[in-house]
Amino acid sequence: MNSFTTITKVVNEFMLLTAPNGRKYITSVKVFELVPPAVDTELGKGTAEEGETENRGIPPGEVAQAALSAIADNEHEIFVGEANDLAMRARTNPEQAFQNINRW
Repeated sequence: MNSFTTITKVVNEFMLLTAPNGRKYITSVKVFELVPPAVDTELGKGTAEEGETENRGIPPGEVAQAALSAIADNEHEIFVGEANDLAMRARTNPEQAFQNINRW
């Protein structure tokens, strides 16, 4: 089961448990999962090692544009940039993807 399916089930159950007549609201709720790579923001300032650039990652605008475009196309799993490559590798060879992640 992928993460989108799991999240969708959790949101649906939450709606059933908390909303009056929850079933009528489920059809109007959409869950979009956004998985960006590292994003160049202030959050990363001060984390660079010696000899590296201060901020690392893709521009926030690139993430926002990819998210808005995917939402407009009703895509519920949104993998941006390198995160897309990692997700594809994880689906085809999960053990190798796990090893690659642990090298970072």
